[in-house]
Amino acid sequence: MKSIITIVCDLDRGGTQRAAINFAQQYSKDGFDSYVSVCRDSKNIALEHEGIKIINFSDILKIDHANVDVIHIHNHAIEPKKIIDYLNLIRSRYGRKIKIIETNVFSNVSPWESYLDSSYQLSSWAKKIYIERGGNPAKTKVCPNPLKNVFREKSTNLAKKLVIGRIGQNNMGNWSYHYVDITSYLLKHIDCEFIYVGMPDEIKKQLPKSKNIFHLDTVNNDEDLARLYKKIDIFIHIAQVGESFGYVNFEAISNGCNVITLQTPWSHNAQSEYMFKFTNGHVFHSIKNIRNFIIKHKDYRNNGLPTSEDKELLESFDSKFLKDIILNNQEFNMSNHAPKEILSFSSDNTPLITKMMFYVSLRKLVQFTSGFKGWNDLIETIKSKIK
Repeated sequence: MKSIITIVCDLDRGGTQRAAINFAQQYSKDGFDSYVSVCRDSKNIALEHEGIKIINFSDILKIDHANVDVIHIHNHAIEPKKIIDYLNLIRSRYGRKIKIIETNVFSNVSPWESYLDSSYQLSSWAKKIYIERGGNPAKTKVCPNPLKNVFREKSTNLAKKLVIGRIGQNNMGNWSYHYVDITSYLLKHIDCEFIYVGMPDEIKKQLPKSKNIFHLDTVNNDEDLARLYKKIDIFIHIAQVGESFGYVNFEAISNGCNVITLQTPWSHNAQSEYMFKFTNGHVFHSIKNIRNFIIKHKDYRNNGLPTSEDKELLESFDSKFLKDIILNNQEFNMSNHAPKEILSFSSDNTPLITKMMFYVSLRKLVQFTSGFKGWNDLIETIKSKIK
């Protein structure tokens, strides 16, 4: 039996780990001997019950590589030297017989790029950033993270009060102080409740005191996560650093939420690249527009299922389909997803007054959207790029 080795940092509940697990499960379903090599000691009993072999990276050479077809690296939070030493050994022993690919999480050029057959970016936006950072265009393709599209029964217990929420990891980069403004404003103007999961304490302590705000630190399993999504009518996604993919938005759409996300053109911006295509996905560039949208749609209630159009689109992110793309050296068709070129004008034929207006607009955009504080550095970076 041919084998595929998935290399990932660990088996915690982050997006990188979820993608690695989804791919590894699909490899196993398609008849491969599927290994998951973890760089930090971790277990997943459910995976082992599915016949997927979990092995520490320190023991990876115990796998018989003569039967290995593909090594699939998920390149977040793993030690470069160990990976380079391993890939150098594999190339010296097996040449190009074994295909080596990576899912590149944050568009940074991996120090092992020369060993790769393909580096898959999570969006066309990410591909653009990767190449600008010096990535090899000939090796760079787009393949988003795979979804598990499980569409269960409709929710029959529709709440009388609008529920607004967000689920995310407890990390300031994944959140924004604009949740304080939105929460305070909406509590004054409409009858609603808020559910926040994983909100950092720095933001929590600035929220208004209200019996209509509920907090959870984390959710322990996918079943509880799905039930929680179904309780949320409008899902608000605002992150200082944007999203390189944005699993939470796809999960919210899958469970019937109306999803609102804020553009972050100075950082990762896959959330706007993908969400605008969905019927229940809404992309904004200002907090005022987000507040107005929620007030206008205050009667929306989540029935627990995606719209038929959204369900069809979600299926294009299915793990079986995306697995075929990366194993056949293909690329996800981004023609319907491609973002507008936000910073595309050239200094050669741009009048000075236009540039000045651009800089002012960019300052306002950065200052008043995601709460990003480093806009002075950003402006200088943009100036240097268009000289």
